[in-house]
Amino acid sequence: MKRNLANECRMNCRQKLPVKCGLLFQLPKLASPCRWLIEFNTTQGNYPSQLLNPYQVLKHVDPKVIFIIITTMVVNNISHILIQLGLSDYEAKAYVALLSNQPATAYEISKHSGVPSSKIYEIVSRMAGKGLFLAVNEAQARGKQYFAISVEDFVARKKAETDDQTSLLLNAAQGLGNKGDANIIWPMNDESLVYSKARQLIKDAVGTCLISLWPEDLEHLDKELRQASIRGVKVALVHFGIPRESIGATYYHPEEKTLYAEKNGRGFTLVTDGKAVVMATFMLDGEVQGSWSQNQTFVTVAEDYIRHDVYITKVTAAMDKQVKAEFGDNYEKLRDVFTK
Repeated sequence: MKRNLANECRMNCRQKLPVKCGLLFQLPKLASPCRWLIEFNTTQGNYPSQLLNPYQVLKHVDPKVIFIIITTMVVNNISHILIQLGLSDYEAKAYVALLSNQPATAYEISKHSGVPSSKIYEIVSRMAGKGLFLAVNEAQARGKQYFAISVEDFVARKKAETDDQTSLLLNAAQGLGNKGDANIIWPMNDESLVYSKARQLIKDAVGTCLISLWPEDLEHLDKELRQASIRGVKVALVHFGIPRESIGATYYHPEEKTLYAEKNGRGFTLVTDGKAVVMATFMLDGEVQGSWSQNQTFVTVAEDYIRHDVYITKVTAAMDKQVKAEFGDNYEKLRDVFTK
């Protein structure tokens, strides 16, 4: 039976490029505007067998095709974000297409976005009703044309709407009374959830903020930590790797390479006001194992962990040569708790 390559490529498309050693060819017309490369093994006839990052095979690909791949990945990512912000799939595609090709008629938007022509007029009308598209009557022979609201205006509008809605929710929920059990340890298995909760706790902190993190984590929390320090919160930051800048009392943890290899990833710990904790491990394979809680035992253990790291960094900074001479260049004997 002859396989439908286009359908199989759609089914296996997961923001990565399906690859198999064999003959490279391009599928020029796929839905969305999703165009991908798929390698067909002419000997075996089975595909795709392995998912690889596109950059691993770019050296074998025509530059025009590379442009299509990368552009499609960007477009798909933007569309995904827009859907999370409340647009439908077709609305998101139409918006991205018009941003890239404006002004445009409904027919042209359909052509560039992949939205079916039978649906495009409904979608365009809906977007105009939301104030995201503006209709103009230029070039009568081509029909009505549209402009899209800028991304900056779209984001500003969404932020305002979200602020208003969340404020209404907080006010409406005050009478519900039940705050839940503070002893619950809430699991978080997604990076965005870990950083979102961390931002919230840092913003709400009034006294102290102890945090142990890596450069990748600081990129997500730099703004909130600086603002906390400015408003008078005492910040103690243990940084794995040499820090570029300091926030509050910043300490360089010298064992970053060894710990990363031992744990097969990086650890993250945050304690605010001695009342709440976020802990997570970001594994090398992308898995996230995290949790947050107001359980006082959990909070105390996490806070003691960060404080002891601070003690160690202070000692090693002041007595580095002696410590290395006694415990090894990577402090391996110091970490060996089963040998005195």
